Amino acid sequence: MFTDVSSVQLGIFRMPFVIMESISWNSLVPISLVGLYLWKFKLGLFPFLAGAVFVAFLLSIIQEVMMDSSEMLIQLSKHSPSSLKTLGGAFVSLDVHQQAIEMSFDIDDRFCHSGNIVQGGFITGMLDAAMAYAAIGSFGLDIRVPTLEIKVSFISPGNPGRLTARGSIVHAGRSILFLAAELHQLGRLVATATSTAKLVRAK
Repeated sequence: MFTDVSSVQLGIFRMPFVIMESISWNSLVPISLVGLYLWKFKLGLFPFLAGAVFVAFLLSIIQEVMMDSSEMLIQLSKHSPSSLKTLGGAFVSLDVHQQAIEMSFDIDDRFCHSGNIVQGGFITGMLDAAMAYAAIGSFGLDIRVPTLEIKVSFISPGNPGRLTARGSIVHAGRSILFLAAELHQLGRLVATATSTAKLVRAK
């Protein structure tokens, strides 16, 4: 004997399939774990569906943030100025949540004095670039961050080769930014910097 299936019942029956169509295969593992947990405590179908939707929502947010960071790194590389290219600068990673960026610089003996020591002005330029791009990567390509003040502490000599800088936003006001950066080489701290910059938005 057949019974009529109401539209509500049909909607409930199709709900898991709608959810599965909207999520990626990478989401199946955590969603399955949620399902097993709920099944173990006999919480029924509806809590399972709620848990599945919640996990899928969280994964979509994480994926969107990662895509935004990757796209921003591509745009930063595309619009990088000649001065950055001269220093062999490249963008390694961007953490939008932490408002921080990591950059690498490939330096040769053209930037050195006293044999193989990188001149302090170029060290400052690398730190300044990391701080500026931490702001641009966080606020967008349509801003400018002219430096108002910068303080650099030289910890150890930098040598020809690859140096890695990490710049971050310490505090952001409406028009003033407080920034910081560190420069490393082969696990050794070369220099640190702090700066105050003006946040100029495109009109």
